[in-house]
Amino acid sequence: MRYVIAACMLVLLAMTGCASETAAPSRTATPSHQVVHVEASWVVLYHNLHDLKANSDAIVVATILQAKESTMNRGSVTTDFVVQIDRLVLDKKGLLTSPTFLLHQGGGVIKETTYIIDDDPLFQVKEQAVLFLKQNEAPLFFVTGGPSGRFRLQNGQVSPANAAEGVAMQTTNLEAFLAQVAQA
Repeated sequence: MRYVIAACMLVLLAMTGCASETAAPSRTATPSHQVVHVEASWVVLYHNLHDLKANSDAIVVATILQAKESTMNRGSVTTDFVVQIDRLVLDKKGLLTSPTFLLHQGGGVIKETTYIIDDDPLFQVKEQAVLFLKQNEAPLFFVTGGPSGRFRLQNGQVSPANAAEGVAMQTTNLEAFLAQVAQA
């Protein structure tokens, strides 16, 4: 009997993966729309530009053009984004051959529920960023290290999307940041 209970617990653990979901109140929640905050455990986080660059297939300065419809697969919600390459910084394997690509990210909207990964919020249309990319399954790219490979670009200034989870740095201008990346 103990082995049956242990086996059931292992199956449940395997089904939950690396994320847990907890419903939490939100300013955007309404009686007909629920917000679910998802806690993610990142397999790898990068805390310096050298390691981040070494483990990325490409680096781009980019603009988010469009959010595709979110999907749910095995309890995990994801959204694909159409991203425009504004500047190709690095492409180690020659994977980025067109001016746009698909970026895969955890979280999204399914029916009347928004799923948000708190430390890696969904990209927004027209958002600009410097992205360190990994391609695990063509044609989709992922941000290397989740929030640690994502840097916001606003008014020519670059800052980490989540300083607590990634590269610790001061906000700096784009050219200075790209020079740091080149030296890494």
